[in-house]
Amino acid sequence: GLSVKPGGGESEFIDLSFTGPNPHDCPKVLNAVVVSYMKYLQESQRGDTQKALELIDQAREKLLGDLNEKTREYN
Repeated sequence: GLSVKPGGGESEFIDLSFTGPNPHDCPKVLNAVVVSYMKYLQESQRGDTQKALELIDQAREKLLGDLNEKTREYN
């Protein structure tokens, strides 16, 4: 009974609804879906951040090596 609809226009919101045999369980199910999705987003963003930091570190190391080499050549 889970229904997911995108928000209108350029909205980043989504419309979630859940219908089930026990009305008291419906909010709990929706809450579990939202919590799981938020956890997924956090883990995804953390992975992207880590990759970016690794690329920056690699570039920095290469540039420092190039700078040291050019400094030696200049001296």
